[in-house]
Amino acid sequence: MKRNKIRVEIFFLCRVRTLKLLCFMGLGLSFASSVVAQGIALRGVGAVNDGMAGAGVAAPLDAAGAIHWNPASIASFDYNQASFGMMLVVPDLEVSSSIFGIDGVSRSESGVAPIPVMGIVHRTADPRINLGLGIYGIAGFKVNYDVSQTNPILLPQASMGLIPSLGRVNMEAEFFQIAPTISYAMTERLSLGFAPTMTLGRLAINPFIGAPPEAGIYPESSGSRYHFGGGFQVGMRYLLNEDWAIGASFKSPQWFENFRFKSQYPSGAPYRGDLKFDYPMIVSLGSAYYGLPGIVWATDFRYFNYEAADGFGDAGMNPDGSIMGTGWKDVFSVATGLQRELTERFAVRCGYVFNTSPIRDDNLLINVAAPVITRHIATVGFSYRLTEQLTFSAAYLHAFRSRQTGPYLDLVPGSTLELSTAAYALSTGLTVSW
Repeated sequence: MKRNKIRVEIFFLCRVRTLKLLCFMGLGLSFASSVVAQGIALRGVGAVNDGMAGAGVAAPLDAAGAIHWNPASIASFDYNQASFGMMLVVPDLEVSSSIFGIDGVSRSESGVAPIPVMGIVHRTADPRINLGLGIYGIAGFKVNYDVSQTNPILLPQASMGLIPSLGRVNMEAEFFQIAPTISYAMTERLSLGFAPTMTLGRLAINPFIGAPPEAGIYPESSGSRYHFGGGFQVGMRYLLNEDWAIGASFKSPQWFENFRFKSQYPSGAPYRGDLKFDYPMIVSLGSAYYGLPGIVWATDFRYFNYEAADGFGDAGMNPDGSIMGTGWKDVFSVATGLQRELTERFAVRCGYVFNTSPIRDDNLLINVAAPVITRHIATVGFSYRLTEQLTFSAAYLHAFRSRQTGPYLDLVPGSTLELSTAAYALSTGLTVSW
């Protein structure tokens, strides 16, 4: 028994330094997530689309949701419309760990994350052409774990020697997108759409795992400007008959410039480093049913290509100990939503989303600071027409608690690490039509 124990300890010491570095990988590249999301991508945009659980590729109900999910769908608007809104999200994040008889639970004090949205659709003199402009947050979150004296994963860095620990973890992200959009009605049934997209993003990452460690400790970094990214989206919508419509959209990756950070090691030595990150490609297919009076039923299927996105697909570290990526897998999602007009002024909505998790159970160590990633989300909402031109909408989202459990270290039998996430959100907005 003693010989086996010695062999395990020798093997452990040879491997654990690498594992210690790997544990930081998820801190910086799990950042850009809306806290009610499919991986890092927003589930919905605007109070109307939120009430439908984000389903809207074939069912354009308001300007913001239509522009975001399918640029071709704005061709269905036979009037001008502008929608403005704000989502307030309260994330509920916990991390627990246990190793060598030491165990603890920590909760993130994330606070409220505001996510703004604006969408405008304008009819031109040519009835075949509609123009749109979307300006909205596509991601925003905060992870804020305090250093712990009982939770092993959050003990001060290097306090357990070669056993990985992170110390205080603080990550913040804000991502906004601008999407000037054009749609063209090829026929009465078929419409096409296109939108170039520009995205602005800002990150604060502590500890900054984009830098090589100094004596096993990574620097802190909050000095970063807004960075630019760009891409495009295309879409189509087709009316099968009076009752059914189908739609499809393709969002290219958002290719970002390198994120640059100003960092400082505990010794006082400065460090300036880059972090490569791209927003993933998204493919959506959707259907909408209008066959019952006053009812719209929409269903969307989505695919998120994280494995090919810089910063997500790679797993491992560079020779200097800085990160390569989080090792996320692709995500598949289905969303369905129902709208019922109870009166000429009042409409109610409900919806449901299911999506797979991008994080592997055996890969939790490098994703400790991942944002809220839940598998099941339920939504309810309503709209009330205040005047002929002005409508108020609201939606509530409940992201049910999701838990993922895996080993703290594979080489330590019985060691465990668990991520527990949930979120609650209120979305409100005003729509002006003319």
